[in-house]
Amino acid sequence: MRDGVRLLRAAAERLDAGDLGLPSPTGFAGGAAWMGRAIAGVRGGAVPEAAVPEAHVPKTGRAWTRHGILKYGLCAAAARPRLVAAALLRAWWPVVPALAAFYAVEAQMVFLFPAALDGHPRPFARSRELVRRSGGTLRVVGDVLPIAGFMLVGGLLGRGVVRAWTTGCLAVVLWYERLRGAA
Repeated sequence: MRDGVRLLRAAAERLDAGDLGLPSPTGFAGGAAWMGRAIAGVRGGAVPEAAVPEAHVPKTGRAWTRHGILKYGLCAAAARPRLVAAALLRAWWPVVPALAAFYAVEAQMVFLFPAALDGHPRPFARSRELVRRSGGTLRVVGDVLPIAGFMLVGGLLGRGVVRAWTTGCLAVVLWYERLRGAA
């Protein structure tokens, strides 16, 4: 969990420096385009040109949307039975294992977009490989939770929803780059 907080701080400092800018909120394709620019910025411009998506290119935009829908669809599918139980039981406690299931699945794909932006032929498998390298599912969930929490509620802290989301995405980029460099 400490690494997640450190990554958020490093991302906030980098955004405060003003060299990456904020994305326009245009869905998964726009987010991927911004993340590609963030990777290039972190690397000093060394991201494969063909891997950087352009949100306005329909075919490329659809690919990023498919990645996002698949990723979060699988996460939601893992949480759904517990949420149904909460509704049927009219109880709050099944929400806790629903969140655990959601983030256990999400943790497996936390590096999906950066791996795809790098042009990896199997970005889902690459994300899972980096999760193992980072210490496994439980460790990654512990680091993902503060990042995800900030992305979800950080906008309420006064800097804006897009800023909170961008800080979390940049934290993942910084984490990815650290793991990629350890290869």
